[in-house]
Amino acid sequence: MHFDTESETFWRDIAPELFDLQDKTKFPPIFGSNHAAVGLTGPRKDDWTKPCPGNWTFEERLAGCVSFQEAIYGTETLKRLEAIKKVGDPNNMFACNNCIRGTEEKEEEAADQEEVPTQEDKDDVAVEEDGVGSTIVRILAIVSLQSP
Repeated sequence: MHFDTESETFWRDIAPELFDLQDKTKFPPIFGSNHAAVGLTGPRKDDWTKPCPGNWTFEERLAGCVSFQEAIYGTETLKRLEAIKKVGDPNNMFACNNCIRGTEEKEEEAADQEEVPTQEDKDDVAVEEDGVGSTIVRILAIVSLQSP
């Protein structure tokens, strides 16, 4: 026997009554930012009447569920905030966990998550950590890789 959780009841019964969920390209702002918490997401992307499964991995939730930022700001406002961030902070000086990020930053982050570090990447990190002359060593390493 299955008992509904509060989350299942909210997304299935309450959210469709309170919010317009008909346009599948525009998720509405549902949560207040004061409710943002670790692990908070919106519903599943493929069915807004179902909660994001708590037993999914972080990667599965990222790919399959509405992000907490989109659930807070809504699709349209989040896109607008990302565009403002891109113009107002093109060098990403004001970055923090869960801050609004430009679309390029999101794409770069997704690409970074797909890359598997090589031994060369690990060596680069070791060079950066030693501090003494690391910039010169790094430049020489890059130049030597580009030389025929």
